[in-house]
Amino acid sequence: YQSLGYSYAEFENLDFESFRRLCRGGDLRACISTAGGGSSSGNGLSSFETKFLTKSGVTIDVSVKTNMIELNGRKYLLLLWKDITECKQAQKQIIENNRMISTLLETIPLPVFYKSRDGRYTGCNKSFEDFLGMARDQLIGRTVFELGMPRDIAEQYFRKDNELFENPGQQIYQWVVSTNRAGIRDVIFYKATLLDSENRVSGLVGVILDITKQKKLQEATERTRDALLSQNKILVEWTAPDFLYHEDITASFRNIIEKMAAILDVERVGIWIYNEDYSRIYCIDLFERSKGLHSRGDELTVGEYPGYFKALKSQRIIATNDAREDSRTREFTDSFLLPNNITSMMDVPLNVAGKNVGIVCFEHVGEPRQWTLEQQNFAISVSNIMSMMMEISKHRQTEKELTLSRNAFNSIVEKSTAAILISDMKGRIIFINPKAECFFKSKVNCLLGEHFICPVEPGKTAEIDICRTDGTPGKGFMNVISTYWKERPAYLIMVHD
Repeated sequence: YQSLGYSYAEFENLDFESFRRLCRGGDLRACISTAGGGSSSGNGLSSFETKFLTKSGVTIDVSVKTNMIELNGRKYLLLLWKDITECKQAQKQIIENNRMISTLLETIPLPVFYKSRDGRYTGCNKSFEDFLGMARDQLIGRTVFELGMPRDIAEQYFRKDNELFENPGQQIYQWVVSTNRAGIRDVIFYKATLLDSENRVSGLVGVILDITKQKKLQEATERTRDALLSQNKILVEWTAPDFLYHEDITASFRNIIEKMAAILDVERVGIWIYNEDYSRIYCIDLFERSKGLHSRGDELTVGEYPGYFKALKSQRIIATNDAREDSRTREFTDSFLLPNNITSMMDVPLNVAGKNVGIVCFEHVGEPRQWTLEQQNFAISVSNIMSMMMEISKHRQTEKELTLSRNAFNSIVEKSTAAILISDMKGRIIFINPKAECFFKSKVNCLLGEHFICPVEPGKTAEIDICRTDGTPGKGFMNVISTYWKERPAYLIMVHD
């Protein structure tokens, strides 16, 4: 009676109808009506839940047990009840919490799964189904060994699960998952043990984080870093004076294109040089990586590929992922690309003294490839080094020719029977041959820096006084012409006896 808010006296004085009105559930009303009508049916114990109305008008949940008993020839309805309102509210809260958790699990994009202590799947969310490419009913009640996964992967799952069961708590590790939709995926497992009401390990819950894209990105970053380190190392090697100024430029270029083929992972690297009128271009060295061979001799007519050579004039590099479709290189498709199975090209001009003299070509065979910015910059850097080496070689050749020319000049001048002098534009002597000492009775060192004995004018011829070798006076015929001496304007003075 206290659970309904009544005192003992108040509750005892309730008549049958008043008590029946307190009942809000049909089952109890039926029991009371049966008892009030004197029916003999319904004998026996029954249990159920219903609602009572308290004295204050509040409805409460109760658990009821009823039984018809007979005492002194009369039948009585015995009712036992317990207020379970708080219990019902707790149950409702649990249901709502479970519903919220279920909704949350189905909403989050990460795959979540549950396993029993013996390693069988007991539940999962929709993301887990989608990730594995398997329906929930194909998973529940099965172990990893029964899902058709590769044996080594399944055994690792089993080992790690047992490690967690033996050491309850949390577990984080990186491994792989074999999926039906996306093949092998790199993942991180986040697992934790589940405990039952007696605080014993009953299973585990796991969350999967797919890191395949991040791992591939990391691997690509590491490859790029390693490639850059390798490229920087080789650039330092190739810009060292011993390499830049090596006299055998042909051997140096062979070394460069062989290493470039390996570093950039291309099949063919070639060096092409224009002829004098830029009507043709010749391959002076082609390295084929798979064969390890060098060859030369191919040539192209510039006029047959106007689009390509026009692009070379305005672009620092031509990098085509699909050379057969790119407007700059598709002119080569039938005559060059298809016969050599070339799909991607990267070509960089060679410039000497500001003038385009050739091209370095990187040719990839097989499936088309994407040229990275780092690879393009590396190719440009190497072409700059090769251009510098060509310019150094050209200067070296010019110096050799100049030395030969100077030696020939000196040989002629020293053996000449005429006095040969060179003066600057003001008539001061800056060169004199040995014969002149005889004609002018002075040593060479005394004549250098002095003005010539008569005015020096280009095109002028005149007779001047000289002294012969035997010491007798004589007349000399002088001729003056304009020339250059050490890249400056000068006068060449020749005197004959």
